[in-house]
Amino acid sequence: LLRQEFKNLLQKARAEAMAIEILKYPDRAVELARSYEAGLPVEDELRDMAGFVSPAFDKYREKVMNRELEVMLPGWPMLSEFIGGFNPGRLALCIAQTGFGKTNLALNLALAAQPRMNAWYFNMEMNLEDISVRLWAIFYEKSFADLRNHAAINLGQMVQALSNGGKLRMTSGRDKSLREIQNIARAQANTEKPGIIFIDYDQ
Repeated sequence: LLRQEFKNLLQKARAEAMAIEILKYPDRAVELARSYEAGLPVEDELRDMAGFVSPAFDKYREKVMNRELEVMLPGWPMLSEFIGGFNPGRLALCIAQTGFGKTNLALNLALAAQPRMNAWYFNMEMNLEDISVRLWAIFYEKSFADLRNHAAINLGQMVQALSNGGKLRMTSGRDKSLREIQNIARAQANTEKPGIIFIDYDQ
């Protein structure tokens, strides 16, 4: 169902993009409509690379100068290098059976990202109380046994860290459709800059 919903959303987005392009370039209406019917991207066309290479490298140099080429997460150098950096517009997909540690991996990455950027976590697996306990264990490098054995529970340092840098935001644990995720992310983007987005979808 999730795959079909994504396919439907993609088709709708492509149709909307094509309509906008036709309004901008009415003389290319037939060409754009054919591209849409053929399943090609709206902007897909044969480009003269002699004229394209120079502006492309200007953008590349700008990213290098602004240190935007590869966003590396502190504490995760090997993974950051392996996927080429946690860069805007890049998708990383982690698939494993239940119990393999996908949520713990995502929470570790979210905590590592939060000091440098906003981290939005679409949690569709557990309630916020359980997530809070996991964040505590990760932040202080403690085991759940430490928590059960009434170890001194310090929240001040963690709360302070989460109050500085970017915002770590999380949903309640209820399942959401792709449309809901899209709408929530777009609404939040109106008030703050997106940084890294996690979608923790069980099964």
